[in-house]
Amino acid sequence: SVGPELTAIGKTRTRTELLESLLQPSVRVEPQFAAYLVRTKDEKTVTGLLVKRDDKQVVVRDAENKEHRFAADEVEAVTPSRLSLMPDGALAGLTPQEAADLLEFLATRR
Repeated sequence: SVGPELTAIGKTRTRTELLESLLQPSVRVEPQFAAYLVRTKDEKTVTGLLVKRDDKQVVVRDAENKEHRFAADEVEAVTPSRLSLMPDGALAGLTPQEAADLLEFLATRR
C-alpha cells in the first residue's frame, strides 16, 4: 500500500484535515507513508516508500505501486523526502461540485 486505508477515514480525520490533505498532501504525511529518495552510484534516482533496507538490498515502492530493488552496495544515499507521494493538484481535474462530493464522501466514511 502506498497510502492510507480510506474506508473509515472520516473517523480519524476532520473535514478540514481531509481538505488540507487533498489540497496540500505534503503538509501532513503519516510516518508509515514517508517517502525516501534513493540515489545509486550511477546517479539513478527513485522516490518511494522504503519497503526494505538491509546490508544486501534496498527496496522502495513508488507512487504507482511498482517496487524498485537495488543491491545495497550500489546505493549512494537514502534520504527522507518532505514530499508526499500523492501529487499536488489532485483536485485540478475536478469541478468544484465533484471536489465537494469527494470531500463529503471521505468525511462520511466511518
